[in-house]
Amino acid sequence: NILILTIPDSESGVSDHTNSLTSLLDKKTNYNPIIMKHWKSQVDKDNKRAGYTLYNSYNQEIDFDFNIDNLLKRMSNEMLSPEIIHLHTTTYESDDELNKIRNYFNKPIIYTAHAILKYLGTDKKTRLDILNNNEFNLGKSPFSNEKAQEQIIGMANKITLISESHKKVFCRIYPKQADKAIAIPNFTNFDEFFEENKEEIIKNSKKIRERYQKQDENLLSYCGRIEEYKGIKKIMLYWNEIVEKYPKKKLLLIGSIKDEETEEMTRDLLCRKHGLKKEYMNSVSATKWIQDKKELASHLRA
Repeated sequence: NILILTIPDSESGVSDHTNSLTSLLDKKTNYNPIIMKHWKSQVDKDNKRAGYTLYNSYNQEIDFDFNIDNLLKRMSNEMLSPEIIHLHTTTYESDDELNKIRNYFNKPIIYTAHAILKYLGTDKKTRLDILNNNEFNLGKSPFSNEKAQEQIIGMANKITLISESHKKVFCRIYPKQADKAIAIPNFTNFDEFFEENKEEIIKNSKKIRERYQKQDENLLSYCGRIEEYKGIKKIMLYWNEIVEKYPKKKLLLIGSIKDEETEEMTRDLLCRKHGLKKEYMNSVSATKWIQDKKELASHLRA
């Protein structure tokens, strides 16, 4: 058994990633994934997200309790005790839940750091200093859960980072924890999902491509949040050069941008905030956050 600690399903790369991981572990390995989903304990106790819900590998609920101690006992009684604890979020430090889980099962903890909060809370110059191996001063971070992440980093037996550059940043900020760090790139179970829905996805992907691309144009795509920390400004600056040289190129942004509800609003923000030149704004199209797996698979294939 492998216990995956994560957050409830939401518009989040973390929940998408853990759902993909669970599916692949179940179908491709001998591991039996058990998923515990939990939000912050401070939430109103009438809200189920404040409790702890167990799911099987098919994302079907198998147990729920507001008291984590009760749930851990039932896991043990029903032979669901894990050999590995795999953590994906800082929300389990609200009432020292992670300590309770670790002490109850006495098993190693792997922590996947989807973001390094100290790094995200720094200014651009400091980030460049970190990446360029210069001296740096982190200053004060605006993230309230940064302390919880540091506690988790100290408790974890291994820490996985989502790329080699991510690992480099982590080791620069936390040199005493560098021996725990390993880079494992993020992934999806897109190929597997595509095979299961092949005909429908191929049909939909053709319609999507026709919507965004004329016959003599080339379509490129980006999938992820449309935010500066994801590198969207750099993409836009490079895109200005690309489309100037190759005017028949088109860019499709697959993902959400905060508070922007229409494609026109997104284009306007890309020009105002992220460096896209106004004369090239019609070369960029954008979707909203796509939660439906078939629709997302169709966009990625298109």
